[in-house]
Amino acid sequence: MTELPEIMKVSEVAKNLQVSKATVRRWIKDGTLKEAYQFGKNGDYRIKKNAVLNCLHEHGVPKP
Repeated sequence: MTELPEIMKVSEVAKNLQVSKATVRRWIKDGTLKEAYQFGKNGDYRIKKNAVLNCLHEHGVPKP
């Protein structure tokens, strides 16, 4: 995994974790991925780098 930016879009998280955007959105909605913030007219999400790393760690994936 390459160095992650501090704040990411759903598409960036999906690309870095090699999952679909729908999977990332599902993780946000079911609470698996915490610290995701919704904003704007379209309800786009932004996710903190630490939230992604913590999620990985909680599910047994070592932090890079």
